[in-house]
Amino acid sequence: MKRSKEITENYFQLIDKHIADVIEGKVSDFMEINQIASKLFISHKHLTDTMIIKII
Repeated sequence: MKRSKEITENYFQLIDKHIADVIEGKVSDFMEINQIASKLFISHKHLTDTMIIKII
């Protein structure tokens, strides 16, 4: 599997869980992009670059 595909899949899994946690009141605020990247063990620049490539 290409690394960009792996990052994208992990990103959406994390986001889905995080949104559910916010809705359920488990967390009060949405994460910022640098926090999401940190949880994925990549830099925020790498994450945004990867996601921009996927959108285009």
